[in-house]
Amino acid sequence: MIFFFLVSSQLASMSESLEQATLMLPINRMNLISTVNMFLNLSDYTSLNIKKKLAAGNLDEKQLIKNAKDLLIERNNFTEPQAHRFMQKKSMDTGKKMVETALIILNS
Repeated sequence: MIFFFLVSSQLASMSESLEQATLMLPINRMNLISTVNMFLNLSDYTSLNIKKKLAAGNLDEKQLIKNAKDLLIERNNFTEPQAHRFMQKKSMDTGKKMVETALIILNS
């Protein structure tokens, strides 16, 4: 189960758990939609577009993972270690490679 918390900047430090995402108020509508999309997409399926990118094999995996972590940090108020552990956990839970999880996050 995943919880989303909408909090003011004064309460942002409350979000230490990996199973929750914190979005800062006032919230940008697109950030909310993107965050919900990301969590839904991480659950089971991988889009055809992402499968094609993975099959092409010409990806800079380290850079993609870094970009996905940066997005989690910016959009969901994660720290760098939280973003990394979040991606690791989601990769293990879904049986996906870390780079696949990163692509899902970046395409959400």
